[in-house]
Amino acid sequence: MDPHGRRRRAHHRVAGEAAGLSRGVGVLPGQCGGRRVRGAGDAGGVPDQCAARRRRARDHPEPVRTRVEAVLGAHRLSLSHQGPDGPVAAVRDVSFEVAAGEIVALVGRSGSGKTSLLMALGLLATPGAGTVLVEGRDTAGLADAELSALRRDRIGFVFQAFNLLPQFTAQENVAMAHRSGLRGGAERAARLLGEVGLGHRLRHRPQQLSAGEQQRVAVARALVNAPAVVLADEPTGNLDAETESDVLDVLTTGAAGSGCAVLLVTHSAGVASRAGRVLRMADGLCAEDPEHDAPRKATP
Repeated sequence: MDPHGRRRRAHHRVAGEAAGLSRGVGVLPGQCGGRRVRGAGDAGGVPDQCAARRRRARDHPEPVRTRVEAVLGAHRLSLSHQGPDGPVAAVRDVSFEVAAGEIVALVGRSGSGKTSLLMALGLLATPGAGTVLVEGRDTAGLADAELSALRRDRIGFVFQAFNLLPQFTAQENVAMAHRSGLRGGAERAARLLGEVGLGHRLRHRPQQLSAGEQQRVAVARALVNAPAVVLADEPTGNLDAETESDVLDVLTTGAAGSGCAVLLVTHSAGVASRAGRVLRMADGLCAEDPEHDAPRKATP
C-alpha cells in the first residue's frame, strides 16, 4: 500500500472531521491525622510517632516528589500493512510516553514507520497489537464516535501540506475545527490567529497566504480545542529555513501556552534540535536517541 496515499487519506479524514502534576498523601485511620496517637496502655501517652515523623521531616526534609502525567502513550504497539506478498510490519512493539509540556521529535529514514506510528497515535489507524493511551485512557475497543470525539477534542494535527480548505477563510478554517463548530469557534479562532501573527489575515483564503502563513493557520487550528497533544507530521517540510524557524516558534510557544505536548515527525536536524527528546525509528522499531544532548522544553 502506498504510504503517501495513507498519509493523504489520513489528512483528509482529519480535515473532514475538523468541521500535570499530581501529588497525594494517603492517611490511614488512626495514622498521622494531626492528633496524638494513643495506645491501649497509654496512661501518660505512648510516644507520638506522628510528631516524631514530623520532626524528622522538618529537620531532614526530603525532596518533593512529583509525577508528570503522560498525555500520550504507546504500549507495545504494532501495526502492519498488506503488501503484494503479504503483511508488512510498519510498527513493531513500540512503547513510549509523552508528558504534558514535552516536545518530542520522531526521526528516521523514509519507510521506517514514522507516519504509520503517527497515524496509530492519532487514532487514525487501528493497531494490530498493543494500545494507544490518551491522558491515561485506553483507546482499544472504543467505538468510532468515541474515537472521533477524542481525536477532535484532545489531539491536534499539523500536516506538511497544510490541509486548509480553500473555499474558507483563515478564521473559518480554524473555527470549524472547534468542538462547538464554525460559529461557536469564531472568537477563539480570531484570538489564536492573532497570537500567531495573523490577526490581519482573518478573512484571507489559503491561496491568498504564503506557505508560512498557511502553516501558522494550521497551527492555530491544531490548538483551537486546547488539546492534550499536537501531532505534527513534517510541519516544516515545505518551508525555507527562516520560515521553518518562525513556524516552530509559533508551534512551541502556542503549545507551551496551552500546556500541551508536541510530537514532531521530521527529517530536519534543526527541527529535532528543538525537542527535549528524540526518538529514532528504523524498520518499525523505535528507541530514544542517547546522543541527543540539546534538550529544549517549551516555555510560555
